[in-house]
Amino acid sequence: MALAIEAEGIVKTFRSGWWRRRVKEVLKGINLQVEEGEIFGILGPNGAGKTTLLSILSTLLLPDQGSVRILGIDGLKDGHRIRERVNISSGNANFIWSLSVIENLRFYGMLYGLSGKRREAKIEFLIDLFGLKEHLEVPFDRLSTGLKQRLSLAKSLLNDPFQLISGAWLIGMGRSFLVFLLLSIFGGIAFGFNFFQSGVISLILYLLGLFMIAVSIGIGVCILVLLFGYKAEVAAWSITSLMALICGIYYPVSVLPSPFPDIARAIPLTYFLEYFRSFYGFEREINDVLFRGFGLIGLYLIVEAVLLRWVIRHARKNGTFIKLSE
Repeated sequence: MALAIEAEGIVKTFRSGWWRRRVKEVLKGINLQVEEGEIFGILGPNGAGKTTLLSILSTLLLPDQGSVRILGIDGLKDGHRIRERVNISSGNANFIWSLSVIENLRFYGMLYGLSGKRREAKIEFLIDLFGLKEHLEVPFDRLSTGLKQRLSLAKSLLNDPFQLISGAWLIGMGRSFLVFLLLSIFGGIAFGFNFFQSGVISLILYLLGLFMIAVSIGIGVCILVLLFGYKAEVAAWSITSLMALICGIYYPVSVLPSPFPDIARAIPLTYFLEYFRSFYGFEREINDVLFRGFGLIGLYLIVEAVLLRWVIRHARKNGTFIKLSE
């Protein structure tokens, strides 16, 4: 029978502290083979490395040495392919505390790329399977321990092994476009503001620039959270709001005192705002705004992509993903 799990020579050591580095070797040359369809248990006292091994097998953590193959897929090189096909039900179920049972299932279903009737049908099946129908509107923090475990098991069976995950970002794009359209209509009715005065092509270029900036900000926040934890998220968004003010979101940057105009020229948003503002009677104070704007944001995205790749690998080595999920 084919092997579902094949691990050879797994070694994992954790290091902590700055001055006096503490080293703890958790896994020492673990070899493991589990056949498809087999129910396999891992037993051991606290601190034996059970969670560490499971985290490596689910590609949340990288080993220092050894190899892992899950369903024939290399766990060190193609972890994303494995995560599409496996799931975990933790003994310590941890969901968004304020969401109800049905809301949590829909949220995680969206993360796995399920949407529409397909997601609802899968959720309805799991609700019946685990006897959750009477508790659909109960917030997670009010569930008993047993019901939390049932919800965890239901969540672990949500993803379809052969489903391409592509729905979540499309939903976000659709919602953002709807909000933009409604605000444009409201601005025209309430204030007589013609958002389309610049022309369709110019508007598309402007919105494309804003979209690329939003992607850059999102990647930047992810990098900071992976490096410094969730506390960095608040600081990151606060800095983002400050940068929007420096770029002249409400006024031309020329009205700002020195050295803020120079700082603004290092931020791509400055050039796209300058470009769009020029269609409403403001003279351009910067030449080649689109070239500079797209050039800067393109450069930043390349740098961030490289950084994100390194940070994710670093997070998988030191267990950051596991800490963030607790």
